Amino acid sequence: MNFVSQAIASWSIPDRIADQPVDKEWKGTPAHLGPHRYTPLRQSLEFKTSSALLALLAGTMVWGYCRLRNQTDAQVLAHLAEGLFCYQIDPLYLNPIESYRYFPRTDGQPLPSSAVKVYPWIFFQQFFSFPRFWPIYPQIIETAQAIYLTEHIMPKREKSFHVWADTAVRNLDLIAAFPDTRQEPIPSGSALDVFEAESTRVIGRPLGPSALFANLPFDADKNALEVGLLLQEAERGRNPFLRDSASMLAQGFVGDPYEYVQ
Repeated sequence: MNFVSQAIASWSIPDRIADQPVDKEWKGTPAHLGPHRYTPLRQSLEFKTSSALLALLAGTMVWGYCRLRNQTDAQVLAHLAEGLFCYQIDPLYLNPIESYRYFPRTDGQPLPSSAVKVYPWIFFQQFFSFPRFWPIYPQIIETAQAIYLTEHIMPKREKSFHVWADTAVRNLDLIAAFPDTRQEPIPSGSALDVFEAESTRVIGRPLGPSALFANLPFDADKNALEVGLLLQEAERGRNPFLRDSASMLAQGFVGDPYEYVQ
C-alpha cells in the first residue's frame, strides 16, 4: 500500500467528496489562500516540528486529490503528497520541480484545474528561496494556505475535512510539539554542533498517516514501522517528485536509499 492509499484508509476519507459537483466560484489564486493577517489557524500551527507541518501539508494535499480526482487530472497532488512524506525523512528524497515556484495565474479558469495548479506552488513558493535551510524553516503559512484552499473546494455542508484538520492539529500538539528555548535550552558546543542539534530538534521525527488522526495513543515504534514500510513502497519510478536511488547517492545520500533507519 502506498502513502496515499494508506492515508485515505487511515483517515476514512469519504468517497462522496469526489462525486459531488464543484459548485463554488473560483476568484483567482489570492482569494482562496486565507487572510494575510495572523489568524487562529496560523496560531494553532505554531510550536510544532517541521515534520509535523509537512505531514499535515501532505495530508491536506491528499484531501485535495480525493476531492478533485474525478473533476480533473489531480495526480500531481497525490505525487507531491508522497514526496512531502518522504521529505520528512530526508530532504534528498524530494526532487524539486522549479516550474512550480512561479505564481499560478488562474483568474477566470475553472476551480478544479486552478486548485491543482495552486497546491504545488503553495509548497514551492518559498522552497527555492533558501533550499539549504529547508525543512528547518517552519511551513506555518504554507500549511495554513493549503488548509484554507481545501476548505474552499470541499462540497457545501461537507465537514469531514474540517474535522480531520482540527483533530490532526490537536494530535500534533501532543506528539510533535516543538519546545522553545525557554523550555529546552540550545546545546553548547561548536557552531556546527549547535546547528546540527537544533536542526534535528526543529525537524523532529517523521510521522506516518496514522499519527495524524489516530484514536489510540501515539506509539513511536508503530509509527516508525509505518514510516519504514511506506518509504520502501514509495512510487519512486512513477513519482516525478521523488529521486531514484542512483540520484539519491549522487546527491550525497549516506546509506541505502528508501530504507528507513531511526
